[in-house]
Parts: sequence; structure tokens; C-alpha cells
Amino acid sequence: KRARIDPAGGGAETAIGEVRFVDAMATQKALQMTGSVLGGYAITVEPDARSKDGTKVTVRNLPDGLDWHKLKDHFGQCGFVKYADVKTANGTPVSGVVRFATTELAQSAMELNGTVLEGHEIAFKVHPGSKDQTKLQVFNIPSHLEWQELKDFFVQKGITPVFCETCSSESTGAEVRYDDPQHAQDAVNALDGGILGGAEIRVAVDQTSTDGSKLIVTNVPAGIEWQELKD
Repeated sequence: KRARIDPAGGGAETAIGEVRFVDAMATQKALQMTGSVLGGYAITVEPDARSKDGTKVTVRNLPDGLDWHKLKDHFGQCGFVKYADVKTANGTPVSGVVRFATTELAQSAMELNGTVLEGHEIAFKVHPGSKDQTKLQVFNIPSHLEWQELKDFFVQKGITPVFCETCSSESTGAEVRYDDPQHAQDAVNALDGGILGGAEIRVAVDQTSTDGSKLIVTNVPAGIEWQELKD
């Protein structure tokens, strides 16, 4: 049975993997794993250009749903694997939280709203739990981005945060009910495909709704609260 080289062409989903080693020597060995077969797919291994110490590689053409343990085991022959993860090639954007030392720095960060980060237009808002407004929520971050890389983004802009993290990549769904089915249909027409928290949401009438007044909203980014969805 031949390994699949480019399943995307046939409509199959592929995933992207990230592997970090303890030293750059292991990375060089990992690069020679291009063409090896994992889960029936011929993988491609390339150095991660964002890795400052050269210990991280990106692995492409992984079968969708591959367990990260298998990715780690596959590259264990190259050296000690410090970190391994598997993400879908078109993973749902993640959200993040950043805190700055002063309100002025946080306000400077807010001015970056709409900035494109690796193909994603990110969005900001003051965290609802921040009394001094130094803590911000960041939406539509590329799914593969780690907190160190998000921090580097701000450092490069001259506004270094004192705290930075990325949250779950899981998107969520929600139910919205209207008192009038026509209002529900108007909402579908106006909001389906709209942008919320930097992500494109999908809005449709719930097929189980007998009167058509109930909607299902999908691809709501993590971190969006119900009040924002209601608004």
C-alpha cells in the first residue's frame, strides 16, 4: 500500500505538527525524516523559521486526527523530544490574554486592532475582569501560535507585556431564540458569515425548531462571552 503524498488534492484533511527538541543536532536529524511515512502519509519536515535556537521543526501532511504521542514517538529516534503537538491545517483561531504594566501600554496595544498576524486579522478588547484596564483579550490568533511567539509580536511593536498566554483553540456553538420567527430569519440574513471576535461565525435556523424562532451559531471563538453574542 502506497503512502499518500498529497491527500488534500482529493479532499482529505491533513494536519500540521510541531516538534521541539532539546538541541539543534536532533533538529538536523529530524529534517532528514522528510518522506518517511506516518499514519500512511508521507510527511514533510522543515525548520521552523520562528525558532531562535533552531530546535523546532514543522511537520506537514500528517493525517487529520493523529495523536500527538505518535508524532513524538516517530521523531524520538532523532533525539529527545521536548514538545510535540498536532493541529489541523486550517485550525480554528485561538484567543489569548495579555497584561501590561500600565494602562498606557495596554492602550497602545489596543491601537494594533486589525493588525494582520501570520494571515490572521487580530482583534483586541479590554478584559472584563480588568479593573485597571491593563489586561486585554486577543482574538483570531493563528492556531499554531504559542504564547512566546505572541509575546514576541508585542515586543517587536515596542510594547512588552508582563504576562501573555494563548487559550483553547476550540470554537464553541450557541443557541439564540427570538420571539418572532421573522426576526430569526432576519438575523440569519444579516449575521451569517459575519465577524465576531475576529472569526467568521455561521448562523442558521435550528432544524429542530418547530416555529423557526431558534438559531444555531457556530464557530464562535473561545473567549467570547454570551453578552457579546447577544449584543
